[in-house]
Amino acid sequence: MQLSQDQLSMLMPAVAQSNIVNIDLSSSELGDAGVLIDFQYAQNRSLSSINVSDNQISDAGLMSIAAYFPDVGMKELLLSGNDFSAVGLRALTNVTIESLGLSGCGIDDAGLEIVSTMLETIQSLDISFNNITSAISLAYIPHILNANFLNFRILTH
Repeated sequence: MQLSQDQLSMLMPAVAQSNIVNIDLSSSELGDAGVLIDFQYAQNRSLSSINVSDNQISDAGLMSIAAYFPDVGMKELLLSGNDFSAVGLRALTNVTIESLGLSGCGIDDAGLEIVSTMLETIQSLDISFNNITSAISLAYIPHILNANFLNFRILTH
């Protein structure tokens, strides 16, 4: 279902005033502009899980997301199926995230290197179906194993 920016602008203030814990806006064709509207209201302290998978989010959208959570943190942030680079991922390094879904996001070796700097707080990480080479993936396995993951999934193409 595609949400217009007007619909999103009406929905998110209500979410911000509620005790909603999880919000799933996956496959809503938000794009970067929609994510900006979404996350302007997402500082609801009870909101701990956001799914914006498959929303045509690029580096700019990822930077907007990160800008709204530097002090709050997230239990779960699902971004799978969007397309961003190491530039966008770098913005997330200041956000505490317990579970991070990055499947099919076009992440390459440089992106994996940035994700590896976030391993201290991440308990569940999905970086499957990205553009990561086997050699670089193997180099980060020791860091990943030392991070006490509850769940980890990596598949190379």
